[in-house]
Amino acid sequence: MKVKYLLWLMLGWLFVVGVLFIAEYRAILIQNREMALSKARAFFELIVQSRIWNSEHGGVYVPVTEKSQPNVYLVDSLRDIVTINGMKLTKINPAYMTRQISEITKSKEDTRFHITSLKPIRPANKPDAWETEMLKLFEDRKTKEQIILTKSDDGKIYRYMAPLATQASCLKCHAHQGYKTGDIRGGISVTFPAGVFEKALIFQVRSFLSIQLLIAFFGTIFLFFYHRLAKKYNKVIESKNAELQHSIQTKDRLFQIIAHDLRSPFAHITGVIELLNSDRIKLDENRRNILLHNLEKSSHSASRLLENLLQWANSQQNKLLLNREVIFIRAIVSMSIEPYSSSAEAKRLKTVIDISTVAQVVADRYTLGVVISNLYNNAVKYSYEGGTILISSRKLTDGTEICIEDQGTGMPATVLSSLFSVENVRSVPGTSNETGTGIGLLVCKEFIELNGGTIAIESSIGKGTKVLINLPDNA
Repeated sequence: MKVKYLLWLMLGWLFVVGVLFIAEYRAILIQNREMALSKARAFFELIVQSRIWNSEHGGVYVPVTEKSQPNVYLVDSLRDIVTINGMKLTKINPAYMTRQISEITKSKEDTRFHITSLKPIRPANKPDAWETEMLKLFEDRKTKEQIILTKSDDGKIYRYMAPLATQASCLKCHAHQGYKTGDIRGGISVTFPAGVFEKALIFQVRSFLSIQLLIAFFGTIFLFFYHRLAKKYNKVIESKNAELQHSIQTKDRLFQIIAHDLRSPFAHITGVIELLNSDRIKLDENRRNILLHNLEKSSHSASRLLENLLQWANSQQNKLLLNREVIFIRAIVSMSIEPYSSSAEAKRLKTVIDISTVAQVVADRYTLGVVISNLYNNAVKYSYEGGTILISSRKLTDGTEICIEDQGTGMPATVLSSLFSVENVRSVPGTSNETGTGIGLLVCKEFIELNGGTIAIESSIGKGTKVLINLPDNA
């Protein structure tokens, strides 16, 4: 994933979180307003029901006190009465009762009621600008209630107002004003501090903001690490794809070389067989023997090439099961070089095995034998006639070293540096024009490493080659 895609993803994520926050913030505002509205409605309904009760009873008499003086705006012949015990009573009508309840709630709960009308009987009930606006809307039936959040000298407040409809019991006092049952004759405004609601709002917003910030943070961190992980795995995938492509190309080239080198011995074998079976050509015994000898050499060459290919393929597919054990080195060397003794004799090569009969090594018998066979075959192939091949071993601190040294053609440093590379496998003919692909060295390297060891080659052109095998002691 490219960095610009990561940035777009992060911006997209933050945008989504921001949109969710804005949506939730609006929901919190609506909820907060609904809570304030519920409180205002509750107070309004309480006053309205109390007024209805008062009105249905034609007013309520209470003792005259400092706080309950006769209502000078109430025109009623029975406004003031005296009991037989001499107690003075005055009638409290719904409007007077509303004003007294408002004074009580204002002192205890900072909530104030104001009964008002566009035609107030009591001048103190005259509406303010906002109440006037609301009363006109009520009379025009354009709204049933209204609540606003505004500022006052004491801070932010909620103001709520709803209309008062004229009841039959109200006409006793208000019929002279022209009101009929059902008319909007005024309203009651409820005012209370918004502090409690604002605190709740701030707490909710801060809490949700904190949650959203955490979500945004951890979401961004997740995207960042996801990007790093995806980038890492993409690199691994790209690397594996490159390795796979390289492996396919290398093996294709290897198979081309093998096909080319197999064609030569098989073509020779076919030609010799056709010649031997021909009735037109008379061969003497000596010529026949030479052809049979060449046929044998070509067969061995093709067989050896196929065997190396099979062994290398098995090692690549992890099909080899190793059984590491203690092996007498001289014995396995003698057994492994025996198949090539005739080739060595044909070149009059002297093979010297400088290994003690009791020298031992820990390795898999089969794979070590294949390695020694391949290396000895190479030594024979690239040795000049009459030369010497020396096979020796020595004990190291933590293992054993086996050395196969010849006095043959040798190799330049440029070839040595890439000798064990699959893509650099190439066919180099021997001193007697023997064929080969170089795949045997790949098999040697694979098998020695499977045994936990290492293989190294020292060589100089015209001076020969020395192959050093180091195998650890631990089984």
